[in-house]
Amino acid sequence: MKRGYQSKWFGTFNQVKNAGASVQKGAKAVQVILFRPVSRERTNEKGEDVKDKFLVMRTFNVFNVEQTTGLDQFRVGFAQPTDTIFERFEAMDRLVAAVGVDLRHGGNKAFHSPGSDYIQMPHRHQFESSEAYYQTLAHEMTHWSEKRIGFDRAKEENSYSLGELIAELGASFLLAELGLPASENVENCAAYIDHWLSAMRGDTKFIFRAAATASKAVDFLLSHVRTPEEQPVADKLGTC
Repeated sequence: MKRGYQSKWFGTFNQVKNAGASVQKGAKAVQVILFRPVSRERTNEKGEDVKDKFLVMRTFNVFNVEQTTGLDQFRVGFAQPTDTIFERFEAMDRLVAAVGVDLRHGGNKAFHSPGSDYIQMPHRHQFESSEAYYQTLAHEMTHWSEKRIGFDRAKEENSYSLGELIAELGASFLLAELGLPASENVENCAAYIDHWLSAMRGDTKFIFRAAATASKAVDFLLSHVRTPEEQPVADKLGTC
């Protein structure tokens, strides 16, 4: 829980290797201690045979299965692929590769971990459609961009509401810029709508601040794949 793993399964480097899998490059092990009870017979000072019990301590360096490649069956939310055909959108896949985000798959939740700076996504086949997967990914990539564009959510009022609205707007802007179809599933928007409305009632500039920040985040992401001619006009002109 401390390290944010969802799976309960751990193994040593050799255990992972013997299972036909591999530990991801740069993964840091967790040290665990095993106390093994041992019983033996000994002769006491009276010459009597007695049983002696004690504990032997050993330490092991172990890795969570989320730090491995090839052990998806031990991840939370693992499911066999369905008959649904997952369509890959090269424009988004190319952007993810160009940005260099640490993208991990597994579990049942999609989130950005600010502390470890990675994006966690369920496996593609766990989504009802390709569009739903990429829209969720675009949402989390907008969160990932926040600190990179100088946005500090902790300093904002209604920080949760503002952050989620920025991410939803950013996802819509990003998919539109890349020409990707949007998902018909609006459950995420419905889940956050109460937060947005309560925040907007007390701040008439709420929606405009969110839209401006989302646009800045999208421009940052797209800057990794745009040519100099495609950069926003404001970036070309600079400041005076």
